[in-house]
Amino acid sequence: MQENNLSGIIPSALQTLRGLLRLDLSHNNLSGEIPKFLASLQLQSLNLSHNNLEGEVPVGGVFNNVTGVLITGNNRAVEAYLI
Repeated sequence: MQENNLSGIIPSALQTLRGLLRLDLSHNNLSGEIPKFLASLQLQSLNLSHNNLEGEVPVGGVFNNVTGVLITGNNRAVEAYLI
């Protein structure tokens, strides 16, 4: 779903996709906070880079796998997570 000019918040309906392994929402116009429910999915990789997301990066799940998560290019997101 990358580069589809999606806007608004990341929809909570994604939390029902329990079999989802990879989610790429990069290069869109998504805004708001990174939803905590993403940590409860069984994702192996998550790309949220180059959006307008903000706030702290959730902990747990895929967020514990630094090589499986990309959040760069979100100027208001806490990227200390990446250090």
